[in-house]
Amino acid sequence: MNELNTNALRQLADDIDKYGELATIERWEWRPRFPDEWTDCAALPSTYRILEGWARRKPQTITVNGVEVPEPLREVSDEQVVWTASPVSASPWRITYKGFRSQYFLLRLGLLHATKEAAQKHMDAMTLPSRMDES
Repeated sequence: MNELNTNALRQLADDIDKYGELATIERWEWRPRFPDEWTDCAALPSTYRILEGWARRKPQTITVNGVEVPEPLREVSDEQVVWTASPVSASPWRITYKGFRSQYFLLRLGLLHATKEAAQKHMDAMTLPSRMDES
């Protein structure tokens, strides 16, 4: 069993403990073996699907200026590489989290993401009103 599947099983068990089985269904999605499209789970994903890597916890989102964007990180470990969503930068910044006051401030503001793509979506949503004013 690979690490991804082990993590998915742990997440599933945690979700069932925390939310119960019915609420957990809404937090998971699955895909057929080959297509890359993920779809909502109609029923609690089977252990078989998780072991095969066919199920995962849905990525959580937040709404910024009416746009749904990936949820920022809520916790970060030291030395973790993260991306900042800064409304004053042209593109996300890649930083290694070391717990500096400025980095902690960005974490508390919800401006740190695990991927560059997630940070970029967040930045695009934050700057949407100013871009609309320009047109």
